Amino acid sequence: MIIKEALPKLKQADLCALFNVSDRTIMRWCDEGLPRHGEGRGHHYVWAEVLPWWLERVSGSKGGNGPLNDKERKLKAEADLAEMEAAKEAGQLLDAQEVQQAWGGFLSRLKVNLDGLPDRAAPLIEDGMNLAEKVAAIRRELNSVRRDLVAETERTAQHPEAV
Repeated sequence: MIIKEALPKLKQADLCALFNVSDRTIMRWCDEGLPRHGEGRGHHYVWAEVLPWWLERVSGSKGGNGPLNDKERKLKAEADLAEMEAAKEAGQLLDAQEVQQAWGGFLSRLKVNLDGLPDRAAPLIEDGMNLAEKVAAIRRELNSVRRDLVAETERTAQHPEAV
């Protein structure tokens, strides 16, 4: 689940805790355009609207207050980290090192299979075959290599610990 789905309605106290700011700061942000729903004690905030507003504000775009101060920079980094951790936990974000290892393994297997292709295709080429028959035989062997690579990649994806 993404953070914005987990936090559909937030109270002012929730925003104070998330941003580590006072009630007065949240009220000032409302005056500056922080999206808010309802009036009085029944009002609430929607995270999917609050976060983009806050990011625009701190980045200096759309009338923001310019560069971040140390507290805002730390808060933004913590929010980014929390969102990335939630996305990784939900399987929506992959570790770069894991991707590099998987991609490197795939390219290695591809190279080995392609290097061996001439030796596997040679016995399939017989004297008296016309060019179209030779091409078809090589294509069949290439398709076999492709199918094997796809199957091996799927097995690796399902059981990465076996690699």
